[in-house]
Amino acid sequence: MKKYYIKIKLLLKKNMLLWVIVGSSQLLLVIACEDFVEVDPPRTEAVTESVFSDEGATSSALAGLYSLMAETALGNGIFGSGLELFTGTYSDELINYSPSTARLELGSNNLTSENEILLNQFWQFAYNIIHNANLIIEGVESSDSLDPEFKKTVIGEALFIRGFSHFYLVNLFGDIPYISTSDFEVNAIAGRDSESIVYERIIADLSQAKEALPVDFEFTQGDRVRITKGAATALLARVYLYTGEWELAQEESTGLIEQSDSFVLENDLLSVFVVQSREAIWQLKPVLENPRATRQGQNFILFSQPGFGGVSIRNDVYNAYEAGDNRRSQWVGIFNNGSDDFYYPHKYKVGITSLPSEEEWDVVLRLGEQYLIRAEARAQLNNISGAQSDLNVIRNRAGLGNTIAGDRQSILEAIYRERRFELFAEWGHRWLDLKRTGLSDEVLSILPDKDWQSTDVLWPIPEQELLNNPNLLPQNPGY
Repeated sequence: MKKYYIKIKLLLKKNMLLWVIVGSSQLLLVIACEDFVEVDPPRTEAVTESVFSDEGATSSALAGLYSLMAETALGNGIFGSGLELFTGTYSDELINYSPSTARLELGSNNLTSENEILLNQFWQFAYNIIHNANLIIEGVESSDSLDPEFKKTVIGEALFIRGFSHFYLVNLFGDIPYISTSDFEVNAIAGRDSESIVYERIIADLSQAKEALPVDFEFTQGDRVRITKGAATALLARVYLYTGEWELAQEESTGLIEQSDSFVLENDLLSVFVVQSREAIWQLKPVLENPRATRQGQNFILFSQPGFGGVSIRNDVYNAYEAGDNRRSQWVGIFNNGSDDFYYPHKYKVGITSLPSEEEWDVVLRLGEQYLIRAEARAQLNNISGAQSDLNVIRNRAGLGNTIAGDRQSILEAIYRERRFELFAEWGHRWLDLKRTGLSDEVLSILPDKDWQSTDVLWPIPEQELLNNPNLLPQNPGY
């Protein structure tokens, strides 16, 4: 039997965090004081069941989970622009300038199972998030002192976060363990579930969350930094799209598009990624030394020629925009070093420094994606006019004319193209689109800086995890 030790570390920054660590790499529980909810100060007895005996302490535990997702000190993992940064260089969006071995492997599609980014910032980070979500679910479910409606909301948020994290793990690594308990002994020997089973469990978590969560943002004073029914609906629509459940994808996305009292497509492209964006379905409030900047803004905005750690947009991506596409002029920045232009994602305008009046929050889910989800689902269902209508909403907002695609195959190709420019440098969409549509071989094999193999569609399970738990074997093909 494995032995675990408990270490309590109090970290004082702008926001107060209490991290309770179990084992050398696993995060047991995070308690935080965040200003999206009124909570009691963190307490060291959080490791006991008493943390879930009252709403204040429970809210503090939940706030800690949100803080963990946004905390820059933990790296650029799934919730810290790592998806955009690392899948962007792994695909055909971004050029990597970092000389680090791990970054070079990602940029050239030459991954090894010893890659520290895959281990620390994706696999372990995501499972730490999942573990914390499970602790909250179990603690709240077992509490007899909490208000039933309050319990439903907290459990719904934690279920969503668990499903969200597994969604990215299964898309990056393929078959993975779906972890639904905080029991270390069970999790330490968990085997990999098939992708189909993982998706079934993601859908179950999101469906339960959807039923439990509030419809509006009244409980957050209007800020969109908490997960609501809309977020669960949005991710369900995406999951159904990925699994080929076209009718269900159309149904979920339609539910959001028609909820115009809460979500509206912003006509102004510069209003999409601001704090007050009406298009945002869920935003993460940054926990950074510069609290007004997102991690995306800090990582992507170029104030000089990209050097160590920097990235830029590939020239062929910049040149592939249609003439008159306002997304190129408003969402792409240009830095000139005197002789060459370097393009960079500029959806977020606040970088390392900011003016006091500026503030941005990370838009995790937004309505623009839902129009593209419904367009694709409708095309797959041979509703060509409906697909055209949804695609034209996005194109017209970008300053482009209506699509000329008039049959199922051409409209699907037009939708994939539109996703490339609408969702670039957002939450790994480009890489996941290449993977799920089977276009990765065609697109990546011709790039001269890539060493693309068909087996590269899945990342390797980190070697350290295989050594710790042989039940994760066999390794993914090609590694």
